[in-house]
Amino acid sequence: MIFISGSLLFSEGCKLLHKKKVNSDASGNTRQVNFDDYFIDACTQFGNGNYTLSIKNLEKCISLNPNEASVYYQLSKNYYELSDQNLSLQNAIKAYNLAPDNIYYGLWYAEKLSTIGNLNEAIKVLQKTFSKNPKDEQVLKALDALLVRNANPIQDRIDLWQKHKLSAGYKLNSALKLIEFYVQIKDYSSAHLLYDEIKKASPLKYKYFVDDANLYLQQNDEVHANENFDKAIALNPTNFNLNYSLFKLKAAKKLTSEASNYLTNAYSDPLTSLDIKLDVCKQINKNLIEDTSYLFYLKPLAQSLVKFYPENPKALIVAANYFEQRKLFSDALNYYSKVNELSPGMYDAWLGALKMSSELKQYNQTIDIANTALEYYPNVAQIYLEASMAYISIKNYSKAIDFAKNGVSFAFDPKVKSQLLLQQAIANFKLNQFKDAETSLNEALVFNDKDANIFDLLGNVNYKLNNAEKALEYWKKAQSLGLVSSVLDKKIKDGKYFEN
Repeated sequence: MIFISGSLLFSEGCKLLHKKKVNSDASGNTRQVNFDDYFIDACTQFGNGNYTLSIKNLEKCISLNPNEASVYYQLSKNYYELSDQNLSLQNAIKAYNLAPDNIYYGLWYAEKLSTIGNLNEAIKVLQKTFSKNPKDEQVLKALDALLVRNANPIQDRIDLWQKHKLSAGYKLNSALKLIEFYVQIKDYSSAHLLYDEIKKASPLKYKYFVDDANLYLQQNDEVHANENFDKAIALNPTNFNLNYSLFKLKAAKKLTSEASNYLTNAYSDPLTSLDIKLDVCKQINKNLIEDTSYLFYLKPLAQSLVKFYPENPKALIVAANYFEQRKLFSDALNYYSKVNELSPGMYDAWLGALKMSSELKQYNQTIDIANTALEYYPNVAQIYLEASMAYISIKNYSKAIDFAKNGVSFAFDPKVKSQLLLQQAIANFKLNQFKDAETSLNEALVFNDKDANIFDLLGNVNYKLNNAEKALEYWKKAQSLGLVSSVLDKKIKDGKYFEN
């Protein structure tokens, strides 16, 4: 781009007709070479990056008309491109002094002054330019930027933007900028007046009702805040950001019913992506760690996710987890299973389905789920553990042992390995294979010597192996590790085994 503000100066310069100079061509024919020819050629050379040639043409223009401001402006730009800051500034001064009312010369001169750090003089130049062109947004923004760089008081910026507003009339951007200033100096009444002006000019823009409401909240004025929120909701009842803001407001006040309604409305917004909604779920999960009242919202969240995203596994697994946390195990199992159908590669859904079916004591279903899961995850020990426990629950101890043994071969986590060995020992015990049970339990202790259930079962096994003294020692150890059981208390008191 040739000029700072487009090709305006180029077009104006090319229209100028000045003193003409007579030259002769190679044939001896006379022809007129005028100012415009040199100036246009200078502009062309500048555009092509031939700054030295451009300067030579401009110097010829000066010889024809030394008082043409556009020539000095263009010289300044050439010297700027050649990194000669001094000559660039000197020519910028000449252009400005010859035509101080020209917006572009003022902008360029101020820019050169600011480059050398003379901010005060640059501000004076633009203040003069602005006083004659208060509607011009380019001058406004350039002067505002200089006031910021010079650390002028914020009131100087307010005065500047107010003058522009008075001259140019209502414009959204200038109104918002003034609101920004008023909030900084805590002149809330002026900010609200401008919001009223914006809302009047844009009555269907719910956003400004929300912004005004939030500003009232900063002042703890809930009455006026709610008035604006109500108007915003009337304009856009399912807008996600609006409803989520209202949810946070009501949730903070423990108004769970109202908050839940806003949250449900937010999730019904079809224009907001699922990823954004899932990010909110993550935030609610964080809130739940510190404030258990957020547990209330998990059910409506889950219901919204399954309603609006019935075939999306990313949504359904979150919903299933929320149903699980609310102890709605049947719903959780249903949606974990749905995820497994839609996207078998989501391991957490398989694990969730296994645990939910066990919670519901649907052990045959647990076994079916485990067998299907193992088709996708044949080397995952946790699946074998869930299946082994289910087989114990239906008293198929041989199968329980098989799954536990297979699981041990894949287990890397010491706790999982110890649990698999414990299940194997339980099944051995039920089959009266006490020595095998003892072997498994001793191996389990290698991986986890803090599990009270291992010591309790070791006590039972030793009693069956006619070592009552050792049995009592293990039972007491289980009790010291925190196992609470009336049966355990009785075993310790009477010194003999009782079945759970």
